[in-house]
Amino acid sequence: LNSRALGKLLAFTDSPPSDACVWYSCRCLDGEVCPRSRSDCDFRQRPGHDMAVGAVNDPVMGGQSESTFQVDSSTNLGVWKGEVKIVSFLQKPGFSNLQAPGRHKKENFPDLTGTSGLVARMKVEGGGLTHFKMMLMTKAGGTPEGKEGVYEADITLTSKMEDHFRPWSAFSCTWRGQPVSWCPELTTQLAQVGSVGFGTAGSVGKFDVKIEALSAPGN
Repeated sequence: LNSRALGKLLAFTDSPPSDACVWYSCRCLDGEVCPRSRSDCDFRQRPGHDMAVGAVNDPVMGGQSESTFQVDSSTNLGVWKGEVKIVSFLQKPGFSNLQAPGRHKKENFPDLTGTSGLVARMKVEGGGLTHFKMMLMTKAGGTPEGKEGVYEADITLTSKMEDHFRPWSAFSCTWRGQPVSWCPELTTQLAQVGSVGFGTAGSVGKFDVKIEALSAPGN
């Protein structure tokens, strides 16, 4: 991935395991900068880089929300669906997240320096929640005490499969859902992305999200 390429961070194999998402590397066959056309690039799976994608729900903090993730082999789409419920002892909506490579794990993602933001190609089906968050974590985005900041940007999905772009300037840092000021400026952390994903945005209800890809476009 470089500043002139549209590099896929997450995409799905033609016949993936039911719980796996694969990181692809876009390297042009002629060695030049990758064009946007998939047919002109080498999107073969990189050995050793199958990346588990996990649903992380609020039962980790005593809630009752639930969600699952699988790959629909007939469409090559990721299917993330579930229901956000009220956390009884807080009387507030819980959460469901979809994270790659999973809870408390980090991966060596491509260097995103020189890119302009993230593009999520997604849609919702069957009504329900439409407001979600793009999320990413960096390897240096925490504190010495072990707090890990999450950079988030809101997106609103429709029933149409389409690109949802958010520039890096739209991302703000949070810890346990609350804004914080101790995270480094995101644009200084783009070479150290360790986790990416999506999350619900503070509302109760069911959701059914279809995901095609997550990419980082160049400037």
